[in-house]
Amino acid sequence: MANQNNYKHDFSNKIVVVTSDTGALGSAITKAFLEFNGTVISSYVNDMEIGQTQTGSKMTVHLVKANLTNETEVKN
Repeated sequence: MANQNNYKHDFSNKIVVVTSDTGALGSAITKAFLEFNGTVISSYVNDMEIGQTQTGSKMTVHLVKANLTNETEVKN
């Protein structure tokens, strides 16, 4: 995702929570924050989703296995 508007966003030293970066919208949001040096924490439910997450040498994504629709998992 190229910075088409020439905005100079810098999310260095910022942590962003994306509730799931395995879907179309979540992956686009994650990619945008990573492009601007953000650190992303993302949840996933199934282990098979891990291969669908955004990764790369300069990219920082931390994955947390949690079903955010289950209140017990969110509290723990």
